[in-house]
Amino acid sequence: MQSQPGSSGTDHDDGDHPRDDDSAEDDRKHDGDGSAADDPPGHRADDNDDITESSASTTPTWVWVLLGAVALAAIGLLAAFLTRRGGQRGVPSEERRRRLDGAVASWIAQGWALDNQTADSAVLRRGNEVLLVGVDEAGHVSARPLSQ
Repeated sequence: MQSQPGSSGTDHDDGDHPRDDDSAEDDRKHDGDGSAADDPPGHRADDNDDITESSASTTPTWVWVLLGAVALAAIGLLAAFLTRRGGQRGVPSEERRRRLDGAVASWIAQGWALDNQTADSAVLRRGNEVLLVGVDEAGHVSARPLSQ
């Protein structure tokens, strides 16, 4: 037997080396597609093999699109409900006027005199002090001193 150039001279081609015709047949069975034929010899197939092979979602795309649209609609409705607070904006003008009258009566009882009053505010005076009492659209009463 002759050695190939660059070889150590120990290789010989008598058909008994580890890679013979049977290993070529194994290569045809193991095509790399992840099937059971690619498993090493002695490998037992179990339930976990099926899980990893079918990890891709089988849910149709239109279902995901529909779920996304429903989620966006729910978020939009929630935002609209929270910003409008049930559809009623503010307190009616009669109720605001009643709240202002009650607040003015309370300040008058403490020694303040009514200087001027409109539908949603009043100016009260006590000596050199001037106070503005108002009611906003939500019905909240506020009082703040006015500078002269």
